[in-house]
Formats: sequence, C-alpha cells, structure tokens
Amino acid sequence: MGLVLFSAGASRSNRLTLAQGNQSNISLPQQPNEPEQVNQQFSQNDKTKALQVEKIEVLPQAVKVSLKNVSTKTIQGIQLSINGGYLQIDLLGAEEEDYQRLLPGAVYEQFLSPGALSQPLEISVLAVTFADQTIDGDPNLAQQIMDNRRGINKQLKHIRPLLEAAINSTNADPIRILDKLKSQVESLPSEDSEDSSAVREGEHQARAEALEQIEFLRRRQIATGALPIRRALASLKNRQDKQIQKGPE
Repeated sequence: MGLVLFSAGASRSNRLTLAQGNQSNISLPQQPNEPEQVNQQFSQNDKTKALQVEKIEVLPQAVKVSLKNVSTKTIQGIQLSINGGYLQIDLLGAEEEDYQRLLPGAVYEQFLSPGALSQPLEISVLAVTFADQTIDGDPNLAQQIMDNRRGINKQLKHIRPLLEAAINSTNADPIRILDKLKSQVESLPSEDSEDSSAVREGEHQARAEALEQIEFLRRRQIATGALPIRRALASLKNRQDKQIQKGPE
C-alpha cells in the first residue's frame, strides 16, 4: 500500500498512504517561522464538492489546514491526499461530542508537521462520509472509513463485557483489577482474516486504545493511590457505548 504515517487531529487514525486525486498546489513561504498563509492554486478535478480547503497557514511548529464543510449535510469522516498520501480523518473518534461532526458551514482544522513543507504541498479532498451514512467522492476511500468504524465497533463489543466484569469485581485491589482487565483485552482473538484490511485495522486500533487507557489508569493509581477505579472504568465504558451506538453495524 505504501508509506504509512500519522499526524495530529481529531481523528482516531489519521494515516498517510499512497494516493491520487484532486490537488491544490501550494507554494512554499520564504519565512516559515512566522504565521503565514500559503498561496493556493486549486485544480478543477474535485472528487467531492462537499468539503473545500479554505486556507493553509504555516505556524512556527506546524502547518494548519482549514477545511470548510460547504455541503448541506453534517460530515463525520474525511479522506484527504497530502503530497500523494492518504489522510483519513474520522471525527467520530474524538472524545468530545462537539468535535465528532462537522456541521454545514463549519471549519475543521487539521495540523500537520512542518515536514509536510519539505516539498511543494499538494492537498486533495478525495471523499467524505455524512452523518446520515451516505458518502460523496471516491466510494472506495469512503468505504474504508466506514469499514474502519465497523472494525472498531466489533472490537468494542468484545471489550464491553470485560469492562463490566472489572467494574463489578469484588477484588479490593485496583491494580489487580486493571492488570486482569489488561490481560483479558490483550488475549482477545486476532482479527478475522476474512474481513477487509480497514475492518482489521479498526479492530487493532480499538484494542490498542483500550490498552492505552487501562495503562493510563494504572499509572494514575500508582501515582496517587486514590483513583476511584470503578468510576473511571464506568466512564470509559460509557464513552465506548456511545461510540458503538453512533458507528455502523
């Protein structure tokens, strides 16, 4: 598939792999240490008209790309191409509900590393997914977003009973509760080889994020000795339940 990278943003899994599509050719600024808007020349070969690159700014330590929803629908997923690589933005992965959607007329800001300017910057809007489960743009790339969400939901449904058991555990030692939960999540079955690669990636992401959250709680408990572990796990379960409800089956 090609080179895979990660960048900051609201998404659960912003990734870069090889791609082609509608491109905006960006000229490099002379003084990147000062905030400066980058000149843009848009091509007419858009994959979708629902989302447009409004502006690109070079900040002292990042490149900020502003994307405006110019459609009449709420956007929940975005596929971009940046310098020939896919950048998948799944807004449903944000923890705060206000960031889980891009309303009509709203602007989403994606931050890239300064290394994105190591060559003339080309940005393409390839596909979007909407809150009503419809898509626009490249159907295969939009389907990748939906499949990724299916994989996440599939894994979260396996993790849910483990969280419930940990919350209801009679063990008085929070560290033992967390260690057992971590071991159980690590032992979940591997991804089904019959699923698409995007589904399998979603499963892997959900498991990795759950383990990261469990480890975070473990470190907090060791540091403070007073973490209300069952309340913390219940909060984690509540967030995952909401994610399952919003995602595709």
